[in-house]
Amino acid sequence: MLKTTSSNYLDCTGKTDVFFFDDRSDYLEHVRKRAKIPQHINFYTVHYDWYSYACEGNTLPLVATGVDGKIRQL
Repeated sequence: MLKTTSSNYLDCTGKTDVFFFDDRSDYLEHVRKRAKIPQHINFYTVHYDWYSYACEGNTLPLVATGVDGKIRQL
């Protein structure tokens, strides 16, 4: 479904950043390792535990991890 949705909206020629959010780190790692990313897409995964932010007062910045392993703060 991710591929289908992305393909519908990201059929472009310039570089585009795509962020995939989930609260399961193991899912994020799986997606980074197995996803087939088109050349024009910069793909990142972001661990986001909504409950931690909404109910437990987490205020840490979100961190995006690229398929190349580079980390950037959002």
